[in-house]
Amino acid sequence: MSIRSKLLTLAAALLLASQAGAAERLTLRIVDQKGNMRAQLEAAGALRDLPYDIHWVEFPAAAPLAEALNAGAIDAGIIGAAGAS
Repeated sequence: MSIRSKLLTLAAALLLASQAGAAERLTLRIVDQKGNMRAQLEAAGALRDLPYDIHWVEFPAAAPLAEALNAGAIDAGIIGAAGAS
């Protein structure tokens, strides 16, 4: 299992555990950089028959993705290689 799949599974498990008592279906807000993570997960078949919905948000770069994560606007996201300082 790839690191991305493990992180996605962990994020989903944490959210499901916190929402266990909710009657409605959980929606996980996931950020993707240029569609790369979503394409890999779809190709691997990892998004079939999930017990939750995924709302995908696409960002062109890591900086706004990190800001969205820090602000709590999204639930999970994978940031690629950051630029060297």
